Amino acid sequence: MNTLSLFVNLGENVDIEKYVHSENVDCAKVEDVDDLNNYDFIKSSFPNITNKMTFNEEGMNLFFKITDEIGKKNEQDTIHNEEIFRKKTPFITYGLLIINLIIFLLCNFDENYVYSLALFSNIGSEYYRLITAAFTHYDFFHFLFNMYALYVIGSQIESFLGKGKYIAIYLFSIITSSLLSLTFLNDNIISLGASGAIFGLFGALLYFGYHYRIYLGSVMRSQIIPIVILNLALGFMITGVDNAAHIGGLVGGTLITMALGIKYKSNRVEKVNGIILSLIYLIFLVYISFIGHF
Repeated sequence: MNTLSLFVNLGENVDIEKYVHSENVDCAKVEDVDDLNNYDFIKSSFPNITNKMTFNEEGMNLFFKITDEIGKKNEQDTIHNEEIFRKKTPFITYGLLIINLIIFLLCNFDENYVYSLALFSNIGSEYYRLITAAFTHYDFFHFLFNMYALYVIGSQIESFLGKGKYIAIYLFSIITSSLLSLTFLNDNIISLGASGAIFGLFGALLYFGYHYRIYLGSVMRSQIIPIVILNLALGFMITGVDNAAHIGGLVGGTLITMALGIKYKSNRVEKVNGIILSLIYLIFLVYISFIGHF
């Protein structure tokens, strides 16, 4: 529960110092209006507070007005949070799972489908492979693991961010993962699988979790971040794992989520920065993949 406590004319019986270094309590000492600008947690919740410091009321009337405004802000935040975290049916995730299943069955029926859809070091003008490779699986356990991860993470991102942003994040992560993978592929290796896009969803979840860290902070620290680090570490230690695709998707998913924004949290400057960084990242990957190939 988020609580805002206002202490006026502190006496010796109130020991505020014990809360200053607490992880769960933010403290601000305000002696002048300008002091409000020194605390990010105040500015993030009340961005216009310093512009509204002229009041006609005095004494208890002023106190009641302020507490009423705080109550309305908390009520609005509660409504927004209920909207964001309300469970929704993940239709897009179900659709992605069906597409992957169909292509998986086709690849096992005729392995020529694998070679016609997978990513090679020299794709020529067959740019469609940058996307089709992420829907292609041949090994059953590879397919099963990726689909389980897609269902768990994808349904969360679809619910938190909405279907349109989810599709954009997934497709952008596919492209960035494939481009970075293409940079490091040699003639004897092909790249396929949804793991690069799934890492993009992890990046989106990390960015979303940062903005809602009050609710998801412990989960991010104890589960999501360790899973991402562990999988990246295993990718460097185990042969046959396309870790370039994982890293490309993770960064791409984070940046495009920044560009699309988090509802009720992101401001215009943050989204513009995300758009610029996403474009720079995409152009850089295109350059190193097709022009300055390693």
